[in-house]
Amino acid sequence: MTYELRPALWEDNPFLEALYADVHGPEFAPLELSADYLAHLLALKFKAQRMDIATRFPDADHSIIRVGNAAIGHVLLNETPTAIELVDVALLSPLRGAGVGTSILEQLQAYATERELPLRLSVHPQNPATRLFHRLGFVTTSAETSRTDMEWNASPSVPNEK
Repeated sequence: MTYELRPALWEDNPFLEALYADVHGPEFAPLELSADYLAHLLALKFKAQRMDIATRFPDADHSIIRVGNAAIGHVLLNETPTAIELVDVALLSPLRGAGVGTSILEQLQAYATERELPLRLSVHPQNPATRLFHRLGFVTTSAETSRTDMEWNASPSVPNEK
């Protein structure tokens, strides 16, 4: 699947809110909330997350992932002089497992290698993407009940001996 990244715009907020609901809605299924209440709750949580990210990562690069003209996800990246942090990446549920996430992470790993910086992320321990991160060489740096911090570093290059 061929995709492209483009900068996120203010006009993308309805898509981003729907993406948030697609990703996080299933977490609330055990509560058996009415559809209206669930939609309201997810909208509030989306706004709270956006404010939190804007406060903690004011200079982060936010991109929309597109296939053709259709938005299918987003990636939020914060680069500092000491690390590249994958703040958030999400794909619509029908496209998870189609290789797009792997491709994006591999691109980020190549970028981190170019910059000679570690690539870091935090993930909920129950998130199925944890398997993908491990498969791509991320290692756990700390683990708590609500999150696992992971890091990927490029293998140091060995100079050729003559």
